[in-house]
Amino acid sequence: MSISKLSKSKAWRISTPVAILSALILHASSMGAVAGSDNVNPSMVSVTLAPGQSHVVTKTVTTPEIPPKPDIVFLADTTGSMGSAIANVQANASAVMAAVALETTDPFFSAAQYRDEGDSSLFKVDQVLTTNQVAVNTAIGTWAAGGGGDTPEDQLHALTRLADGAAVWRTGSSRVIAWFGDASGHDPASGGETLASTIAALAVAEARVIAIDVDSGFGDGLNNTGQAAAIASATGGSFFANASPDEVSDAILAGLGLLPITVTPVPSGCGPLVITFDKASETVTSGENVVFEETITVPNDPTLAGQSIHCTVEFQSNGESIGEQSIWVEIPLEIDVTPDTASNELSNDPDHTVDALVTSFGSPLAGLTVSFDILSGPNVGQNGSSATNVSGLADFDYTNPNVNPSGLGTDTIQGCVARADGEPDECDTVTKEWVDTIPPVTLCEATVNPHGKKEPQAPGTGQNEDGFYKLSATDNIWPEDQLLASITMTDMGSGTVFGPPLDVNGDGMIIIKYTQDEDAIPTMKKMGGNGNKSQGTAVDYHIIGNGDGLATATDGSGNHSTATCLVPKPPK
Repeated sequence: MSISKLSKSKAWRISTPVAILSALILHASSMGAVAGSDNVNPSMVSVTLAPGQSHVVTKTVTTPEIPPKPDIVFLADTTGSMGSAIANVQANASAVMAAVALETTDPFFSAAQYRDEGDSSLFKVDQVLTTNQVAVNTAIGTWAAGGGGDTPEDQLHALTRLADGAAVWRTGSSRVIAWFGDASGHDPASGGETLASTIAALAVAEARVIAIDVDSGFGDGLNNTGQAAAIASATGGSFFANASPDEVSDAILAGLGLLPITVTPVPSGCGPLVITFDKASETVTSGENVVFEETITVPNDPTLAGQSIHCTVEFQSNGESIGEQSIWVEIPLEIDVTPDTASNELSNDPDHTVDALVTSFGSPLAGLTVSFDILSGPNVGQNGSSATNVSGLADFDYTNPNVNPSGLGTDTIQGCVARADGEPDECDTVTKEWVDTIPPVTLCEATVNPHGKKEPQAPGTGQNEDGFYKLSATDNIWPEDQLLASITMTDMGSGTVFGPPLDVNGDGMIIIKYTQDEDAIPTMKKMGGNGNKSQGTAVDYHIIGNGDGLATATDGSGNHSTATCLVPKPPK
């Protein structure tokens, strides 16, 4: 069983140091390391938080059976009546120190003794504090009962000397004096020490006293005048009454398990996180649990988004770790650029806007700069930046300056925001398609007979009785010369398609003579206007068809339109 269980049940009276040592070995095995993550539950916290958010977790810290970094002084009354008690400690000192070493970290031990006024060795430190347990055991082995005049002894002097540093206390140690004797003390003692001054000196030294009243059958009792219980109580130690000489070692171990221990949480490397606790520290009896409410907060700073933070919280006593907790906090950064896809009619709407929503774990982030770049497409190279508003939104407006074929195509637009950890930016891409779905305007207009210099009409029909027509096409995107080059003429009688012809003169139109003859073979031949010098220079093509003509112009986007050339039939 553990020390705390022994002490609380008074089981020290029925155990031997060897039995206690065995119990401690089992306890240490079940606890794992004296100080480690096994002593903190839960030992790890992993959460995702946005700037401004917090997470609360309950932490249970199991304290060691003996406070860490103890400086333990064995202080013995070595007057003549103490032989049996001294022999008990000498026989079991090694086991006691081994048991302590199993239950705590970095223990130091010391051996000191006192007698009575008039004895040649009134107070003596046989071994200053050391990790060398063999040396301490050797020093204890030198103790021998002797001397002692009247019944009271000189313990107040010895306790004061130890408090003042005769044992050479370490900085930040848990200071304990395990004191056993069978008689009350002089008050004042040999150096003028009183009960009050002794308690004051021990308080300054922050030394706790385990007082063991040995029932030797000779002294008046260590607590006969109330000194021992008062000192133990005032220093946060413990008092054991009426211990037989062979129970002293048990009582020392039991007393070490009743010492107070103060646990303080100490975060390390947690910035920029703010780690707070419901209390700065708590003092309990060693071996008991301490419960903390821990709050992990990410400051409300949007620039913290985009990082993972790993840190630890050590639960310390006297500056020594008795347990460790690991904290992992992910502060995500997300960007969503919208619309994912969009399509604009280039000639009607050359402007486009995209919005970027920047969030962390679903919470909008204000004040972050979003950089926008057009990575590819007709507007590649355009860029801009803007800061997110309170809703986490930033926008990018741009205009397609080319309302012509070079402005058609798909832009790939990227929005990026910088991460706090310096890793590559968080980015999102969308596309914008610039399209042309508007067909050109195709015209087949009656024009003059080059010879008659007039535009004859067939009465009431809207037809050009001589069959001369001007073909043209215009478009909101595509240039006229490209449209002219695309024009075809279809004989609506036979379905024969002629062309596309070319306007070699570059006059922005095509002049044709169209003759309708139901019995003719549909044909097209170049005229003088198309470089044939033997023909009239005003006409580009002469087309003979079985029916009316249909002019079709197609732009570079594949849009097309038609115009009918109404041609009279030849006279019978």
